[in-house]
Amino acid sequence: MGNLSKAGLTRILNVMLIIAIALSGLGFVADLNNTLTYGGIDLRNRVVGARLLASGKDPYFFRWQPGDDERFLDPLDKPEIPVSRVTVPPTALLLYRPFEALPYRQQRLIWLGLQWLALLIPLAIMTRVPASVMRSKFLAVNGWLLFAASNFWRVHVERGQIYIFYVLGLAVAYWVAQRKWNQRDICSGLLIGMTASMRFPLIIMTLPMLLFRRFRLLVATWVGFIGSLVGSVLLMGDAVWKSYGSAMQSFAALSANDLSSIRQDVAIVFPDIVEGMDNLTSKVKMPGINSSLQSTVEEILGISLSTSHLIAGLAGVVLLLSLVLLSCSRAVRQQLGLDLIFLSGGVMILIADFFIPAPRYSYNDVQFLIPLLLLLKYLKLSDSRGVLLYLFWLISWLIASSTFIWLPREVALGAYYMMLVTLVMMILIVRGTLLNNLLSNTFDDSLNDQLNDSLNSILSKTGTSFRE
Repeated sequence: MGNLSKAGLTRILNVMLIIAIALSGLGFVADLNNTLTYGGIDLRNRVVGARLLASGKDPYFFRWQPGDDERFLDPLDKPEIPVSRVTVPPTALLLYRPFEALPYRQQRLIWLGLQWLALLIPLAIMTRVPASVMRSKFLAVNGWLLFAASNFWRVHVERGQIYIFYVLGLAVAYWVAQRKWNQRDICSGLLIGMTASMRFPLIIMTLPMLLFRRFRLLVATWVGFIGSLVGSVLLMGDAVWKSYGSAMQSFAALSANDLSSIRQDVAIVFPDIVEGMDNLTSKVKMPGINSSLQSTVEEILGISLSTSHLIAGLAGVVLLLSLVLLSCSRAVRQQLGLDLIFLSGGVMILIADFFIPAPRYSYNDVQFLIPLLLLLKYLKLSDSRGVLLYLFWLISWLIASSTFIWLPREVALGAYYMMLVTLVMMILIVRGTLLNNLLSNTFDDSLNDQLNDSLNSILSKTGTSFRE
């Protein structure tokens, strides 16, 4: 077999990128159809929560009664449970405030556009590698194919989920931190903190900042986080935060199947048509497999993990990972620089996502975007282990996408497999084992040589050669 030239690799990447974008375009058409056909069951409860908040009502414990405004009705609420389906903090509900007065049908279309915009911006930021046009194309192929064209993105958009906006906040913070501004760390940290105020586990990003002594970024992140919380109290009052805390305690009891203290003997019949729509309870069929650690251990081992158990487990895993990060050499730290903060922080966020005592579904997997693209940016493809790890990640993605439906709990299995491969890949890169040198002037020319060498290494084990 002949040698793979740079021009040949460029053509292959161009064709793959066109195919990936075309598949993503078809995915957008499917998203538009799903938006018009289904009700966006996760968007509905947050829109209702934002409307209640704007009207001075409690978004977490409001119970709709016949005669109340239909704008405040979430048809999937369970009257026998005293809490609503709103699980995001008041800071996240503020995202929905600009549109809360619009009819829900219009909000569905607006949210479709905003979700796609929130995906395209991180893709544009994270796939840019100034040292290599070909590596940028390689990242773009993976970004479009594994995320924009994926099954979990279809579900994320159809449900009207919010996770991509957390990714957007971190991606913009990453972009800001790379600018040649005197105050870039401060501006980036403020953005990270503001994003974390909408999803608290993201504050774990501050641990790598502490480990690698990025103190300006660290302080700015905490200022952004605390400032956002204080600002929301000044804007909305502290009562809504107290209500949010009580609601989360109720949800924790629900997750632990401790329903005796929160069940109510209430029966309310909701109208079939709400705001002129009869599809608010309809949704795209997806494998309804909860991949949270709490649910997985309960399902497989029959062991109920309490919140304290989960916190202790997460602390142990993060501590071990921190020790690994501290052991990386000065040369690796210098080469990765800011990317090391966002890579290790992003992986910690992914790990924490599994430990949260709440349902975790396939749309959560969009949070792999930043860590994966940073890993592929540095992955040493001249080493066959790097290629194999990349192939393993693709296989895990296929499993998580329900390609092998005969596997038990395939979506959860794929999610844990993706997490494991991501973790192994990161450890080998920060240890320098699979770290490619982005500072090399010949990096762009070497990508095809790396692929040739790694393919030769793999094929030689089967008695075949990629070169003649």
